[in-house]
Amino acid sequence: EVVNGTYTFVFNKPYHSYSITGGTLVDSGANYATITGTGSEVILTGKGYDDVTKQLMVDNPVAVATDLPNVVEKLKNTLITSSNSANVLKHIAEIFFRNKTLTTTVLLGDEVVGDMVIIPTEMGTVTGRIIGIELDLVNGLAELTILEVENE
Repeated sequence: EVVNGTYTFVFNKPYHSYSITGGTLVDSGANYATITGTGSEVILTGKGYDDVTKQLMVDNPVAVATDLPNVVEKLKNTLITSSNSANVLKHIAEIFFRNKTLTTTVLLGDEVVGDMVIIPTEMGTVTGRIIGIELDLVNGLAELTILEVENE
């Protein structure tokens, strides 16, 4: 394509190892590339990531036989590779093993997944990050799943 100026192209899937002829690659990431050209044909190429599925599992070392199973699944993560997947699993497990989850029904304001909230309970105040929201459109309520944190 003939390019005159600076353009950013956003891709619908991740790429790497970009190369360019007839222009300059200014900036790039897994899903975008910014290029400049001076009125000539510019060709940008890159390599797509292989889509590989891998299943990893870790058990909570402090769980006892009477504890109910609490399976946490992380699906469709991108840019997790065979070489970093064990570290990603370790990090996720550390977060979930050291914290507790709480599910409560509230009248939802403008909270979204990822927000930090303080929720009063019968056993005291819980501070945590919202990790799930299920809306009840009939009653206008929301069931929040909160990952309780000690120090964030």
